[in-house]
Amino acid sequence: MAYLQQDTKMDLDQNPIMVLSELRKQFPIELQEYLNVFEDLYDRKLWHQLTLKIEEFFSKPESGPFQIPLFRYFISDWENKMNKLKLVTLGLCVLKQFNGI
Repeated sequence: MAYLQQDTKMDLDQNPIMVLSELRKQFPIELQEYLNVFEDLYDRKLWHQLTLKIEEFFSKPESGPFQIPLFRYFISDWENKMNKLKLVTLGLCVLKQFNGI
């Protein structure tokens, strides 16, 4: 699967909620609940819980093709609020998607 046409009308300056909305169009049904939870936790500024939910999402093999755009356009917006070790761990997961490891 091509990495979701990563640059499909997503702008780095876009609102993170708009990014999730755009990604929702591309996510399979079984993963869409994650986007709902991401949006809710982001709105409530529950950064730790959001980080844990994203880790759970990244642990699912079917999330692979969606990790790059999620990291690039959503996580990068609030990465300064995330535990730095968790950020690096998520970044390494995303790196594996780039390298196809």
